[in-house]
Formats: sequence, C-alpha cells, structure tokens
Amino acid sequence: INSMEQGILVWGPDDTCAFFNERLHHVLELRDSDLAVGMDRKEFVRRCEGRGEQTSKSAEEITEATERGESFSFERYLRSGRTVAITARPLPQGGHVVTFTDVTETRKLVLELEEAKQAAEIAKTQSQSALTTEKRRQQQIHMLSRLGEWLQSCKSLDELYDVVTAH
Repeated sequence: INSMEQGILVWGPDDTCAFFNERLHHVLELRDSDLAVGMDRKEFVRRCEGRGEQTSKSAEEITEATERGESFSFERYLRSGRTVAITARPLPQGGHVVTFTDVTETRKLVLELEEAKQAAEIAKTQSQSALTTEKRRQQQIHMLSRLGEWLQSCKSLDELYDVVTAH
C-alpha cells in the first residue's frame, strides 16, 4: 500500500484515524505531527482549515456526508499550488476509506487542451473568413476578366451595354 500513487486514509466508525499509508504525507504535504493513528477527524479537519486548504463550509459538507454514510468527492488546493482529488467511500462497519490523488498535472493538461481548442476554433474561424474573402476576390477577378473580354469584343458602347445587360 505504501508504493501506491495515492495517499490512503481510513477513518474508523468512531471518526478516528485507523490507518494511513506513507504516501499520504507526500500527497497532502503533511508533517509527521499533522496526522497520527488515533487522531480525531475533527482535529485533522481543523488543521487543514488552519493551513487554508479547506473552508469551514466544505468541512461541514464533508461531515454531513460522513455522518450519513455517503460517498463523496472534492478537490483540495494546497498552498504549494498543487491540486489533490479526494474520494471517500463508506465502509460496511462504519467509517470511510479516503484516497488522495495528486491531479495537478492532469488539471494543467486539461487547461492547456481547452486553450488549444479555443485557439484552434479561432484559427478555423479566421481561415474560413479568409477563404470566403478569397472566393469573393476570385469571383471579382473572373468578372473583371469577362468584362475585359467584352470590352475587346464590342465595336461600340451600345453593344457593350447590351452585353453587360444580358449577363
């Protein structure tokens, strides 16, 4: 379990920490003193709020979901700028298993992809506009070419007016 990419934390039925893997400290950027087996979940949440990683409102929502024995997911933004996806699943005997996954790079890639898609849409619109302009220009050149031919083939101004009116 310590070699997993995710940090794992198990809250027991009494809302105390029953287990966590070593990776959790790295993913959440915790010091050794920030979490220990037997620590109350409310104390852990209070410490997270103190670091600015969680609001009291989000902590309240999580507490309510926990008390109802529901699964829940949210993202936590660490002071370092990293983003951690947190997913909790209830255990049959009470408590929750919580996984913590660093999704910082994934979020950056998604943002870059969205920006690239927007740039591609802009480029597409610009190229379609340029193509439309070029088609109009080609039509005008074609019409001027025909007009030049008419001018050369007509013997009088009246004959030219008749040709232009007919076309």
